[in-house]
Amino acid sequence: MIQLSNFIGHALGHWSLFAVLMVAASFFYGYGVPRAKSRVFAGSNLKPKLLDEHLPTWRRHDALTLLEGLGASGRRALQGFYLGMDLWFPGPTICVAYAGLLSLAFPPGSPLGLLNLLAVPALLFDVAENVNHLIMARFYPDLSSLSLRMGPVFTLLKWAFAMAIPVIALVGFIARQV
Repeated sequence: MIQLSNFIGHALGHWSLFAVLMVAASFFYGYGVPRAKSRVFAGSNLKPKLLDEHLPTWRRHDALTLLEGLGASGRRALQGFYLGMDLWFPGPTICVAYAGLLSLAFPPGSPLGLLNLLAVPALLFDVAENVNHLIMARFYPDLSSLSLRMGPVFTLLKWAFAMAIPVIALVGFIARQV
């Protein structure tokens, strides 16, 4: 674990790389995702809100309403959204940026240097959430109870990490100044 943390810290703990990753993530979230998402909702009367966007999480009713309201072509577009955009770009980009940010706040070799590994479960929960939504879109109306039970947990944990990591980094920067 220490070796992995040190590798991540040395590879990603650079302000310039963090800035590039944040610009890329901003592009994905600000342009790529909305553009790809518009294809999903093109033929529906639904509010354009994916399950990923429910804070802190979604419920069974939210999933059923979304998947039914999208219709077959919308569900195919939703699968394309996850396979072509959301599974690969915005979440992984921000998680790598977060690993860099935590590495800057808690440099390799420092007592709390291992905190940069918090980006790993953040990424895993984002991927698990996206794979779950992809599976639900693919197999609707035959949704598994496991998907409906675990999906909201993945979303909740994704959002918990997404919100906690910048706060943890900020605490680290402040503590280093004191």
